[in-house]
Amino acid sequence: MRPYWYEERTCPICGNTFQIKILRSGYAYRVLAIDIDMFPHVEGEHPVLYEVDMCPKCGYAYYRNEFDKPPTKNKTELIKFLVKVPASDKAIAAKPDRDPEGALKIYQWVYRLLEFTNGPKHKLGLTLHKMAWIYRLIGDENKEREYLAKALQMYEEALSSTKERYSSRDMFVKVIYSAGVIAYMLGYYEKSVKYLNDLLKLEQAGQKLSPVMRKHVFDVWQDLRSKVASARDIDIGEDKKEEEDVTEEAMLSALRNAYRTLEGKLSVKEMNISSDKKAFYTPLKRFYLAMSHLAFLEDFNKIDADNWKSFMKIFYRVMEFFGRTSAKYAGISSGYELLFDGRNSSACIVISPISMVEDYVKQCGGRTKNIMVVGIIETEEDEALASNLGFEVVDEGMWLYDGRLYPCLLFKK
Repeated sequence: MRPYWYEERTCPICGNTFQIKILRSGYAYRVLAIDIDMFPHVEGEHPVLYEVDMCPKCGYAYYRNEFDKPPTKNKTELIKFLVKVPASDKAIAAKPDRDPEGALKIYQWVYRLLEFTNGPKHKLGLTLHKMAWIYRLIGDENKEREYLAKALQMYEEALSSTKERYSSRDMFVKVIYSAGVIAYMLGYYEKSVKYLNDLLKLEQAGQKLSPVMRKHVFDVWQDLRSKVASARDIDIGEDKKEEEDVTEEAMLSALRNAYRTLEGKLSVKEMNISSDKKAFYTPLKRFYLAMSHLAFLEDFNKIDADNWKSFMKIFYRVMEFFGRTSAKYAGISSGYELLFDGRNSSACIVISPISMVEDYVKQCGGRTKNIMVVGIIETEEDEALASNLGFEVVDEGMWLYDGRLYPCLLFKK
């Protein structure tokens, strides 16, 4: 599968057609780690460089996923503003491939356009935040802190205004979270406690936080307790332990020991798992099947027990769905194609990064009425996309993909 492809884009201001480069998650880049403000460290091309586009003819610049919807309907005023864009900046946009310096130029014009059109404060903050990320990518710590401070100011103005309008509830949550963690990164610990406490109140009221966001809040809060007295009295739920399932824990322990004994040498084909459908669905067979794929996993012995159980929980649900429906398979997930050799087209299982889910759902076919989706979360953009898929979220956990465990959402359609 190609790591990227090119598409034609038409400028909504001048009608010019130009080419953009689209990265395929998991192929053009691989997420290695995620900072507390959701900046993804990647191997390969960085996706933040391609989140904005600029027309090389008139200079109109905006976010890629909203490019066709300019922030103002007054095209005449917008054209007057775009006269300010120098030819040198337009020349950057003429090349589909991006480097950090070129991407910064385009983000700067997105910011100026939002300022000119009196765009939402949180969107101005988001743009400054992305620019801070690019400076982090370059390694310019002074500029990174400068733009983080500017982003925090805009986020705070947005949160203090009764007139601010957000595109979704998830965006509102994202802004509170971003304000809290940036304040922490800059050493404004009292502010950080305030915003993260507001976020926790939303969670207590029923707002769902992503697994990645929840983990970062927990980690930051542990440190804040040593710095801010008010943070010590707030229960964020980390001490609430669920009663352990002894039987499951014993099986997990047995699986770990079996893996160490086999040293990851056992393959699905050697197990001949798919030859006997009834045997295939026994718990022991499921464990062996999962175990055979752990050979893909880096640093197996370092896997956190909770993450491992979270993966097995989702794995069980997928296996149960497959056994109940004989679903066919569409998607990518480190060799799992071997698991889903469907017998009919009435049901389908899709396992892929959230950014590619819609493409794979289409592969299931128009007659498919029963679809289960494991949407892998690699970046914060994946989290934002999840709310727009139109699928019902039935669970969340971890999934083995590209040699690592990633947070995932389980959808049904």
